Amino acid sequence: MAQDLLALMDRLGIERAHLLGHSMGGKVVITLARLAPERVASLIVADIAPQAYGHGHSAVFAGLRRLEEGKPGNRREADEMLAEHVEERATRLFLATNLQRGETGGLELRIGLDEIEAGYDEIMQAPAGQGAYDGPTLVLRGGNSHYVTDDMLPALRGVLPRAEIRTLEGAGHWLHAEQPEAFQAAVSEFLDAQEV
Repeated sequence: MAQDLLALMDRLGIERAHLLGHSMGGKVVITLARLAPERVASLIVADIAPQAYGHGHSAVFAGLRRLEEGKPGNRREADEMLAEHVEERATRLFLATNLQRGETGGLELRIGLDEIEAGYDEIMQAPAGQGAYDGPTLVLRGGNSHYVTDDMLPALRGVLPRAEIRTLEGAGHWLHAEQPEAFQAAVSEFLDAQEV
């Protein structure tokens, strides 16, 4: 996926960019930064560390499968279907952003769920690449999340030595959905401090 992002940057004529990625997207931007650091102006990594993780998204996959099979007619129905598997409302709202109105008028997923599930084991591995990305980096973590814990910080700093670690209290893994104002403020403050 990092190669896909580099190809997109090339196609759009973007020489360098400030990159932000959450979870799997965070692994993608870490990989890109390690492979092509000259293309990265700064890095923002949201609630993921550069390491392998175990399986922990079965409820999310079950909820998305329920949407795929149930074909909700509206957002309320979609939320009810997701709630059968996903307890946190903020997470359900975030997952619902993957819905679009289909040709028959109902809501359907606009993501390749089969492809994500098929590549899940690979997604859960540590980001590819060698060495460290020594550019400006912000790592945001949810105060209620287990994805970036204090014991992971030494290894994280081995890959991202200039990382500024910020914790969003009251947020879990879906921190941008659970604490959107705090997330946006942290990102804006970090980007404002970068040289253009």
